[in-house]
Amino acid sequence: MPPSITDVVYFDWNVISYLTKPEGLNGDLRDSCEAVATLIEKFIDRDKCIFPFSYAHFRDIQQGGPNYVTVDLCRLGDFTRNWMVYENIPHDFSLKLSQRPELTFDYDYYVSNTISSPVRFPDYVPNLVRV
Repeated sequence: MPPSITDVVYFDWNVISYLTKPEGLNGDLRDSCEAVATLIEKFIDRDKCIFPFSYAHFRDIQQGGPNYVTVDLCRLGDFTRNWMVYENIPHDFSLKLSQRPELTFDYDYYVSNTISSPVRFPDYVPNLVRV
């Protein structure tokens, strides 16, 4: 871990997604996410505390559909400042941190080297007239 980093906080993609785009949320969830975002902004020294992503975030983004990948990777990179946590395989399986220079490259590498479902579902677009 870099010498200036003292804390690591790992958030699930849903939390990062909510924190980086609370406009789509309603009621208490929106208020809670805005409060957490304010706490992070006002009281967390982002030079000492990092919020890394992992390959699990790439999997979540991949499942969101191809139309959202670019925007979601930008949101992920902005929030995590491109810090990644990963297992040091096959050496000692310890957790490592790395600040990645390019999330798009890492995402494309992940997608091309993992087994995904052979079934592709079309993007779901709700009929807002009926809602």
